[in-house]
Amino acid sequence: TVMMAIATSRLPRRDSMKHLTLYDLDNFPDTKQSMKVSTNEHFDGSRKKNRSQEEILSSQSKSYLEQLPNEILIYTFKQLSTADLHRSFWNLNNRLNGIIFVQKMFVDLSCPKRIFDYYCHQSILSTFSSRIFSLKLSDTYDRIKKFNSIEILSNLRSLTVRDISTESLDIILSKLPSFRSLSYLNIYSANLQSTTNVFSLSSLKTLILFSLNSPIILPNDIQITNNVEYLNIDGCYVNDVVQVLNHCQKLKYLKVYIRYHRDTMLYQTQIENISKLKSLKRLHITFYYFPLNIFHSLLTLFPKLERLTFSTSTNDEDYMSATTWENFISKSLTNLKEFQFYVKMEDNGSITQSAADVLRLFETDFWLEQKWFLVIDHNQYLNPATLELYTVSYSKVGKHNIELYGLQTQLTKVDHLDTINKNITNLQVTFHDGHRPPLPPTERRYPEVSSITIRSHLTSTDMEDTSRLISDLNETITFSKITSLSFSAPPLYPLEILRQVLTNAPNIGRLRVPYSMINHFINDEQLCSMLAKMMKSLSIDFSSANDQSPLNIGHMIDLLNIFSTNLEFLYFDLQLPQIQLQDFYSVLSLIFCGKLKKLVYFQMRLKQQQQTFNLNFFKIWFNDVMNLLTTKTTESTIEYGIMDKQLSVSFR
Repeated sequence: TVMMAIATSRLPRRDSMKHLTLYDLDNFPDTKQSMKVSTNEHFDGSRKKNRSQEEILSSQSKSYLEQLPNEILIYTFKQLSTADLHRSFWNLNNRLNGIIFVQKMFVDLSCPKRIFDYYCHQSILSTFSSRIFSLKLSDTYDRIKKFNSIEILSNLRSLTVRDISTESLDIILSKLPSFRSLSYLNIYSANLQSTTNVFSLSSLKTLILFSLNSPIILPNDIQITNNVEYLNIDGCYVNDVVQVLNHCQKLKYLKVYIRYHRDTMLYQTQIENISKLKSLKRLHITFYYFPLNIFHSLLTLFPKLERLTFSTSTNDEDYMSATTWENFISKSLTNLKEFQFYVKMEDNGSITQSAADVLRLFETDFWLEQKWFLVIDHNQYLNPATLELYTVSYSKVGKHNIELYGLQTQLTKVDHLDTINKNITNLQVTFHDGHRPPLPPTERRYPEVSSITIRSHLTSTDMEDTSRLISDLNETITFSKITSLSFSAPPLYPLEILRQVLTNAPNIGRLRVPYSMINHFINDEQLCSMLAKMMKSLSIDFSSANDQSPLNIGHMIDLLNIFSTNLEFLYFDLQLPQIQLQDFYSVLSLIFCGKLKKLVYFQMRLKQQQQTFNLNFFKIWFNDVMNLLTTKTTESTIEYGIMDKQLSVSFR
C-alpha cells in the first residue's frame, strides 16, 4: 500500500489528489523535524559517491514515509483495516496519530479469531470509539457477549449483525437507542421475532432483516418510524408486510420475500385500508399463490413505481396473460420503466394455452418498444412437469439454474438466447429408470456453469451407459469451469457417474453427497484417491428420509483419514433420532484433535424440528478433549458456537 502511495505521489499533486479531503495537520510537533531529516539525509547531492546502494535504500526506507504529504497518508490509511492501522502506525508519533484520527473507520468483527483477539486485547473499540462509523458483528462463535459496551460507539452510522442467537439479538436491540446517528441496520440470519425496537429508530434510513429458518413476526402494536427509505425484509408473512406499508410512507425502495402459509393470505379489504405510497419507485417482491387480481390491487398502492421485479409460483394462469398485464400497466403504472418477472407453474394438464400461444401475445408493440422480451421454458421430463415464463432481464438477477434434459425454450426475440445461457451457473441433471430423454438443441450451451446438481429417481444403481452423460455434458458446458458437484436425495446413484465427472472436471473442489453414497465409495481406492486430492469442501447429508443407512463409525474414521491432508471445510446435516448425536462424538474428537490438518471450518446442523444441541453437555465434552491435547496452541485457535440446531467450529 505504501508503494502504491509513493507511485501516486509522482503524479501532479492537484490532478491526482483533487478527490481527497485536505486536512490541516502540518502543525504537529514532530512533522517539521521529520521533514528536515528527510531533506538533509536523502536528497543532498553532496553525499559521498562511494556510499553503497544498499545503505541508500535502507536509509530512504526508514524515513520516506514521514516525507509523504498528509493527503497521501490519508489515502493510504484508508486502504488498511482498523486493526492493521492500529498495529502498524498508532502511537508512533503525534502527526500519524492525528492523521489516523481523522479516518472514518470500518470495523469487521466477523474476522478470523487471531484478528478478533487483537481487537479484544488492544481495546481498539474504546480507543477509536468516536471514529468508528461502521461495525460488522457475527455471533457464530458467541462473540457478541464479549462486546457489551458497544454503545460507546457514539458516531456509529452502520451496523451489520449476522448469525445471531436470540439472546444476543436482545442485547443488541436493547442498545439501539444509544446509536442516535444510526442510518443503516442489517440483521442477517437470525430468529427475528423480537424486532420491535428496530422500527422505532428515527435516524434509520436503511433497514435489512433476513430470517434464515423462522418467519419474521411483528407484534400488532408495533411502533414504526416514518423515515425508512430502503427496506428489505426476507421471510415474513403477508400480514406483517401490510403493517409495514401502513407506516413507512417515505419508502423509496422495497424488497420483500413473503413466506407462504394458507392461513395468511392477502385480501382486498386489507389493501383498501393502506394509504398509497407515492414515494416508492422500486419494488422487488417474491410471493406464492396470490391471485393476480389481488396482486394488481397491491401494485395500485404504488402509483409512481418506476422499476418492478416479482417472482412467484402460482396456479393462476392469468399471470401469463399479456393482454391483462398490458391493460393494467397502461392504466395503473404509467411511470413504469423497468419490468422483470418470473412465473412458475406446474403443468399437470390444467394449463389451457400452449407455450407458443402464450408467447405470441407478448410480441405486440407494447412489449417490443419497451424492450420487455419474454422467454418460456417448458419441461415435461420433470416430475411434475413445469412451465416457466420470465423476462430476459430477469434471467440476469434470478434465473441461474436449468435442467439438462427435456427442456424446450421459446423466446420473443431469438437472439437473446446466448444472453440467457450466459446467466446459467448451475446445471441440474435428473435420472429416471429405463429412459433417457433427448439432449436439448446443441445451441443451448452454458459457458458460465460452475456447479452441477445431480438428482436421481433411480430404483437401482445399475446404469447402462454413463459415458453418454459425459458426452452430453461436454456438448453443453465447459468442464474446466466446474468447481462444485452435488448429489441430491434420494441417494441411489451409480458410482461411475461420480468417477466420470471427477475425471473430466479436474477443478471440482466442493462436493455434497448423501451418507449412503459414502458407504459405497469408501472401499473404492481409485475414487477415494481422486477425492482426497481434489476436495477442499465436503458436505454429507445424513438427513434424507429415504436414506436409512445406519451410522458406521469405522467408515467415518476412514473418511477422515482419506481427507486428512487437503480438506478445509466440512459440513454434516443430521436427521435425529434416525442417527444419534452421541454417535458423532468419537468423530468430533478426531476433528478437534487435528485429524484434518488443513481444516478451517466445521459445521453440524440438526434437521429435525424437535431436536437441539445440549450446550452444557458439549462444553463438558469440549473441555475434556482440550485437556487431552498435548499442545495448548491447538485450543487457542479453536472457536465454537452453538445456536439451537447448529454447531459451528472455526480452526483459524
